Amino acid sequence: MTDMPHSRQDSALMRRLPILAILAVAVAGALLFRDHLSFQALAENREALIAFRDANFAVAAAAFVLAYVGIVAFSLPGATVATLTGGFLFGVFPGTLFNVVAATAGATAIFLAARWGFGERLAARMDASEGLVRRMKAGIDANQWPMLFLIRLVPAVPFFAANLVPAFVNVPTHRFVISTFFGIIPG
Repeated sequence: MTDMPHSRQDSALMRRLPILAILAVAVAGALLFRDHLSFQALAENREALIAFRDANFAVAAAAFVLAYVGIVAFSLPGATVATLTGGFLFGVFPGTLFNVVAATAGATAIFLAARWGFGERLAARMDASEGLVRRMKAGIDANQWPMLFLIRLVPAVPFFAANLVPAFVNVPTHRFVISTFFGIIPG
């Protein structure tokens, strides 16, 4: 019986590990890359970026997509610069496709990490709550598709919040991915 509490603590830590890793990388990334993820850095490295893209298109595309996924997944500053970089380096097409696929993959990563780390417990608390919280959750549950698109289209909702809130109200993963993919295209 004494092993039970220890086992629960280990389980709780393992559930929180993905979100803790994201927070650690986000803080480190914000400190280390803040000068490199800027319009000024893009302008200063324009010629080198274009030359690299022309010489190594597949590698440049893969590196761009992976970097963008990392920026979104770890909520690093620079998503706007990354979006513009995609268009700048690769043109409207395939730049838009690279941007949307990478942003969706990064958003899905943080959505899943939040769900695995805190989602079940938070969802249970929301289900047991009364008043405004319960009404909000009921509204989201009843109108998931419109709500998911709305949080993507309204500029007042920060991207990281639009990735985390659905994880806490038990939005199915496939619904989150589809609404994210199509909902971010206008942006």
